[in-house]
Amino acid sequence: MRIAYIECPAGASGDMFLGAWLDAGVDEAAWRAMLAKLAVPGYEVQVRPVMKQGIRALKVDVVVEGDEPVAAGDPGVGFEGHDPDHPHEHEHGHGDHHHHGGHDHHHDHGGHAHGHYHGHDHHHGHGELPAHGHGHAHPHRHLPDIEHILDHSDLPEPVREKSRLAFRLLAVAEGRVHGLPPERVHFHEVGAVDAIVDIVGAMAGWYLAGMPACYVSPIEVGGGTVRCAHGLMPVPAPATALLLEGLPTYSSGRWGETVTPTGAAILRALCERGEAPVFAADTIGYGAGTKELPVANVLRIRLGESAELERAGELWVLEANVDDMPGEWAAHALQRMLDLGALDAWVTPVVMKKGRPGMQMHVLCDAARRDGLVAALHEETTSLGVRYYPVSRSALARRWVTVSTPYGAVRVKVAERDGRVVNAAPEYEDCRVAAASSGVPLKVVYQAALAEAQAEWAAGSPGQ
Repeated sequence: MRIAYIECPAGASGDMFLGAWLDAGVDEAAWRAMLAKLAVPGYEVQVRPVMKQGIRALKVDVVVEGDEPVAAGDPGVGFEGHDPDHPHEHEHGHGDHHHHGGHDHHHDHGGHAHGHYHGHDHHHGHGELPAHGHGHAHPHRHLPDIEHILDHSDLPEPVREKSRLAFRLLAVAEGRVHGLPPERVHFHEVGAVDAIVDIVGAMAGWYLAGMPACYVSPIEVGGGTVRCAHGLMPVPAPATALLLEGLPTYSSGRWGETVTPTGAAILRALCERGEAPVFAADTIGYGAGTKELPVANVLRIRLGESAELERAGELWVLEANVDDMPGEWAAHALQRMLDLGALDAWVTPVVMKKGRPGMQMHVLCDAARRDGLVAALHEETTSLGVRYYPVSRSALARRWVTVSTPYGAVRVKVAERDGRVVNAAPEYEDCRVAAASSGVPLKVVYQAALAEAQAEWAAGSPGQ
């Protein structure tokens, strides 16, 4: 099983995730091509290497038209009410461009937006809803606006779903803090172009890395206070603290805000648990923040394979019989299982007591996710009981390569045994998107990708 262990000794933010995925080997051209499928114009992504206390890392800035990247040591840029007497207020260690911890997000109070604006109009691309707000401002959007942008993009379904989840988590957290339903939360900074790119870019990086199961280290949350449009708030801010519930955290003192709501939402959407199982890392990536901290201001992602769970026979099959549930619910339940980290999920038609047709839900998972998936099966189905039992399996080693076709870049999943390629399959979502954009049948893209992969192996080049 592919594992990503996300280490946060200096907190987490959207731009740090972008840098870490790219530094861990995600193909930058393929990543940029995926971002281009998002109908949000008016920005540029800048990538450059930097040094953080002797560690080389990638720094990623999302620069919106008319703006400049937030500079290191420039707390409170574009923020109203900054108090220079509070040295730890509103100092973001990561340079989420104009992300101010979520505290100057604006909310729907009878239809009136409160707070400041940055002074730049951004035009909308195809499929993008108009922004809310008045005059010259960064776009103000509600959750349905952002979901509309995602739903009308050509992004792969897993990227859309993870991005939707991250934004919904943000809306729920802000809503709890301010006593509003998620749909009425009025995003200001988090609805801006740069934050959308941060979240979608982080999920695109995860997707291009092979959609690994993600675990997170204890998270440095910073300390002190931050002044915002709602007043002086503790660090981590209330919405960030809610997003981090259930994840391991600690504070080294008054470092200011080290975890932005964007970073917390990405962690929550990707990671189900804390410490990773035993695994062998084969790739490491560092994503840099902006300011200097007592530790290297980086987020580290270590990628590798965990074969120990399989060798130990600690895989589990979960089963639930249902005969009173619509098929649409079953499809939703299967997707939920996969989103929660199931290795596989499927349905078998069965005949139940009294000759009634029914279905049997099956889930394959590792031991760490068993209990959570059992609970989710109870929540998402009408079954009154879930059976589970341990199984063993023989699993081929898997990796991803990216090949170039006349219709665009396509990832191919390669399965190997003792270093020999046994199976290879082009990724369906990549083929679907390439086929739709090129106007050719899906099977044409699939066959072209497979032929290119086989040609590379015949030439002795295993791909990227």
